[in-house]
Amino acid sequence: MSSGRNKLLWFAIWGLILVPFFRFVSAQTTVTSTQNVTVQIIGPQICGNNFIEPPEECDDGNILNGDGCSDICVIEIPPTPTSTPAGWSGGKTLTTVDFFGVTSPYALVSLTKFGRVVAVVQADNLGNFYIRLSALPPGTYDFGLFAEDRFSRFTLTSNLSLSLVARSITKVENIVLTPTISVSRRDVLPGQNLMVYGETVPNSQLELYIGNELLTQVVNSDANGFWQLIFNSSELTVGQHSIKAKAITPSRQESNFSESMFFEVVPVPLPQGQCAGPDLNFDGWVDISDLSILLSYWWQKNPVFICADINQDGIVDIVDFSILLYWWSK
Repeated sequence: MSSGRNKLLWFAIWGLILVPFFRFVSAQTTVTSTQNVTVQIIGPQICGNNFIEPPEECDDGNILNGDGCSDICVIEIPPTPTSTPAGWSGGKTLTTVDFFGVTSPYALVSLTKFGRVVAVVQADNLGNFYIRLSALPPGTYDFGLFAEDRFSRFTLTSNLSLSLVARSITKVENIVLTPTISVSRRDVLPGQNLMVYGETVPNSQLELYIGNELLTQVVNSDANGFWQLIFNSSELTVGQHSIKAKAITPSRQESNFSESMFFEVVPVPLPQGQCAGPDLNFDGWVDISDLSILLSYWWQKNPVFICADINQDGIVDIVDFSILLYWWSK
C-alpha cells in the first residue's frame, strides 16, 4: 500500500515539473487584407497563465522577476554592459510590428513612422525585405515604405495605417513596392523612339500606361530586376504625355502604379518648308542630337520626319549617316 502511495506521489511531482515546459498554445490571431497586403495580429498575450503565447519567450505561471522568466515573460539573462534579453521585450503593454515585402534586388528600403525614417534595410538578391519594430506603445500609427534602387531612383511610398494591440505581434505581409521608372528624353519628335526603363521585382510582368492615348504596353523584368520598353512616338499626337508602370510579380501580386513620367512630342519647325541638311534639330550645329534623330529613323523608307532622309533618296541609310559625319561639329 505504501509503495502505491509513493508512485502516485512521484507522478504528481513529475507532473508539476513537466507542465510548465509543455503547455504551448497559439495566441489569438486576426487577419485582414487590403488588395495584396495582409495584416495579421497575433495576441494579445497573458503573461503568467502558464501558456507560452508568441511573442512570449517563457511563461512560468507567475509575474515575478528573478526566477528565470520575467514579469513580461521574457527569459531573464544576467545583465552585462553589452547584452540585453533577445526577442520581444520592453514593457507589459508594448507591442511589435513586422513588415515583409518585395522590391528590386539590393534596393535600400526605408520605413517611416509618422513621416520620419525609423529603419533602413537592404533587400536581398531577389528583392525580399523584412523590417521589425519592437517596444512600441499600443495605438494607431501611420507607416510608410519606399525604396531606392541601384541607380538612385525611388519608388513611390506605400502608406499603411495600423492599430497596434498591446502585447501582440502585428505582421504586415505581401507588400509590393512600385517599380522605379525613367525616360530617356523629355522631348521627342514625331516618329522618334523613346525608351522607358527602371527596376522592380525580378521576372515580373510590367504594364505601362500612356495617359493621353490610353495605350498599354507590356514588358518583363529580367532575373536582375531590370526592365525597359522602347516604343515609337508615331502612335502619339503632338503634345504632352505621361507614362506610368505597375508590376505583377511571379506570384501574381500587383504593385500600385509608379510615379508618372512626363514627356512631350514636339513638332519640328521647317524654315519655309525646307530641311536644313544634316542639322536635323535646327539648332545651328551638327552634333550628337542630330545623330540621335537620324538613328531613330534608321532604315525607314519615306520617314514621317522627311528631313532625316538627308539626301532625299527615299530611305534613311549609310549615305545619310556619311553626310552627317562630314558636317559633324560644323
